Amino acid sequence: MKPTDLDDGAPIEPDDALLARVHSRSNSFRRRRSTQQLTGVTMVIVVLALAGGIAWSRRDATNGRRIGPAPLATTTTVAPPTTVNSLLGTWVPQAIAESPPLAGVPPEVGEQHLQFSRGNHWSGYDGCNNFRGTYQLGSGGAFSLSIASQSLVACPSGLPTLKSLASATRIELHDVSLTFLGRNGRVIARYERPVITPVHPFGLTLAPDGTLYIVDTGRDQILKQLAGGPFEVVAGDGQQGSAGDGGPATKAELRLSGFSGIVVSSTGTLYFGDSGNSRVRAVTPNGNIET
Repeated sequence: MKPTDLDDGAPIEPDDALLARVHSRSNSFRRRRSTQQLTGVTMVIVVLALAGGIAWSRRDATNGRRIGPAPLATTTTVAPPTTVNSLLGTWVPQAIAESPPLAGVPPEVGEQHLQFSRGNHWSGYDGCNNFRGTYQLGSGGAFSLSIASQSLVACPSGLPTLKSLASATRIELHDVSLTFLGRNGRVIARYERPVITPVHPFGLTLAPDGTLYIVDTGRDQILKQLAGGPFEVVAGDGQQGSAGDGGPATKAELRLSGFSGIVVSSTGTLYFGDSGNSRVRAVTPNGNIET
């Protein structure tokens, strides 16, 4: 047998069975290898096509086909359920519809606030007049507010007023942000909780409902922890003194120390030792302070 007899083009003599078997196996091997290569290439093309189809779904603006990366799935932010506990406390205005920006009104607006209390009572100050009334909170943030009484002081022109909140039909609460909405979702006002950070917490107590109260001797104020973690001032304006009995507890002067104890009764009245003034003072559920 000659070396050339193993070439593909070499003739096969019928009587040479060995050469026939060699050529047959050689051709079979080449066919199998070609089929495997073709299968591998086909799979690569399919994978690339699928990857390309997923990553690049294009739409032409004129004929409806996509021309850009497929958009990521979007999520809709749903306002968490608003409960009475999450609403309780003090809020300060950030924007009020049909009023000038708050930065453009008189400085006393910095004292504006809105306070929700248990028993569906609310009170507030719009920088000019004091307001009191009741509110109702329903499912899905349904809301109504009524004004029972207010002072009648002549107000500076353009001063935002709490009266606009009486037209609210729904509220949305996200952490420390409270939005009042009217019919058709119109935004009436936006409020936020003032950020209070304890300076030197000393005495503390838990109310029957589990609310935490703190005697903050560094601020000369009594603080309450609200649902979600933030604190608000319950009593004390931050100035040392003894004035304020018979009025809002947050406007009263205190003189607290490490000897100031604190407790909350079953009726919701808060008692604490105003040790620097040698007296026991009480904050009633309506927010007033007494000795």
